[in-house]
Amino acid sequence: NKENKENNEKEENQRKRLKIEKEIDVVIEISNSIAKQLEEEDEEECQQRKEYEQEQQKDKQKEIEDKQIQKEFLVQESKQLPQLEQILQKEEIKQKQQQQETQQTPNKQQQQQ
Repeated sequence: NKENKENNEKEENQRKRLKIEKEIDVVIEISNSIAKQLEEEDEEECQQRKEYEQEQQKDKQKEIEDKQIQKEFLVQESKQLPQLEQILQKEEIKQKQQQQETQQTPNKQQQQQ
């Protein structure tokens, strides 16, 4: 009887141990799964961050290129400015001469009369 009781206790303990080991395996499996999921999320987040940074870099590069184009345009315009000023001065002189001529022309006509 005593032996039977001991055997029953051993079997019960064995079942409890197996149950606990299974629970431990399940916990380990869940932990590994969570760890893997977190790792994947980290990788995805890292990838998104890289893509965002690349986009930012492209935007900065585009901005630099646009500013360079504007600068070149302004440099070209500033080179043309003296020529434009000369043209403007010549036009002003022509206008003054024409004005003087038109003022003198009626005077000449009056003198001729």
